[in-house]
Amino acid sequence: MDKTGRLGGEKITVDDLLQGRSPSLDLDCLYGLGPSDPQDARFYESDEVRLRMGITSADSGMAPLQGFDLARRASSTGEPGTALIPDHRNDENLAVAQLHLAFIRFHNRVVGELTGQGNPSVTIFDEARKQVVMHYQWMLRRDYLPRIVDPNIVEDVFTNGRKFFDVPVCASNSTTSRVGGVQPGDTPTMPIEFSVAAFRLGHSMVRAGYQWNSIFNNDDPPGDPRRFRPATLQDLFDFSGTSGSLTEIQPLPSVWIADFRRLFDLVRDGGAGPDLAPPAGGLNFARRIDTRLGNPLGELAPGSSAAEPGQPFDRITANLAFRNLMRADMVTLASGQQAAEHLEVGALSPEQILAGDNGVDLNAPAGKRNPDSAFTDEERERLVTHTPLWFYILRESEFNRGQLNGEKLDADGSPASEAVLSLRFSTGPWKGATTPSSETRPGGRNWVARRGTANSAWLTCCSTRSTVKRPC
Repeated sequence: MDKTGRLGGEKITVDDLLQGRSPSLDLDCLYGLGPSDPQDARFYESDEVRLRMGITSADSGMAPLQGFDLARRASSTGEPGTALIPDHRNDENLAVAQLHLAFIRFHNRVVGELTGQGNPSVTIFDEARKQVVMHYQWMLRRDYLPRIVDPNIVEDVFTNGRKFFDVPVCASNSTTSRVGGVQPGDTPTMPIEFSVAAFRLGHSMVRAGYQWNSIFNNDDPPGDPRRFRPATLQDLFDFSGTSGSLTEIQPLPSVWIADFRRLFDLVRDGGAGPDLAPPAGGLNFARRIDTRLGNPLGELAPGSSAAEPGQPFDRITANLAFRNLMRADMVTLASGQQAAEHLEVGALSPEQILAGDNGVDLNAPAGKRNPDSAFTDEERERLVTHTPLWFYILRESEFNRGQLNGEKLDADGSPASEAVLSLRFSTGPWKGATTPSSETRPGGRNWVARRGTANSAWLTCCSTRSTVKRPC
């Protein structure tokens, strides 16, 4: 929800955070206000049902490929980024942009299935969006959350309900094709404790480099004579339209199309056949959730900050950890200790906060690399009594094997896990969370993975299937 562009440290009010994006899990970033909205119609094909896709550029012997880049404008034209999508932040790096494109392809494929069944044309968009949103929510509920949070806590929240941050819920709005939830323009209802701190835990999971496709990897032996090297995180920012320079005239080169076999375990988690298994050693894994961030996140590109025009961008501003901490201060965010007290759970001890568990050791003396890294006694006292919530959640995760599950603290449980679930799932109804595993796709064929989990690996498998030969 928070995409204001201020980075200078001035305070931000709740009214400043009002931005027109939906806080519900309704894929607002994919659909915007729908094809009938005059402003958002540009994201759709002329049939007002399918989402637009772009074409890649020829490179290294590979031809341009339609449908493997986001649709783009010729230039930024005063708007952030160049991708024709509702939220330009999804084009800040190539990994997110290609996943966004996978959802576009999935939507368009559902549209094709519904059209082939002879459904009335006036119902196809709403039905396709409903099915895509349901599967998205099902993936979050059944696949994503149990990977980062103790499954027992996930079940408890969905079984016994939320304890904090209730919000109003509106009926489905046929005008905007919303699937229930809070409408754009309503008072912000995503808790800032989530958007500014809790969900930024994902920053610690980012790798410095990726086995991206058959060209950008370190496979041994090389499977492609053009094999170059692994993709760096900086590469993924450079080949975007928000942090980088991609436009309609200069789109994504074909050699940078993502190989989803390397990004998701399509065989084990997606139920795909052996032909979609990644090359040996070519599967990327997220890093452990802890207080360490990859070095490239300390030197981000100016476009990744969403800074307002004329705002200075210096070395400290390029540091993602600094941005997170500064943002929390700008919105006067609660500390970790305050959040724990509010949630009525036990807090980390001062020694746990300082020493951690295989994370950043704040007791360590200043070194040659960071000569000013040591804390004064006053700073140390402030840190252990008013710990920034984002850092607190990452630190807590270190004591739980890189997962949010409440072990090794005390009998009261874990503020981080409660925060991530109780905060996030206070933002509207779940249309797909309780969908039975027998849910079928158009045509009666099963849309759910073999083990009853329609997850992100499975989605990419069915949305990117193509007879076009590409670097995957």
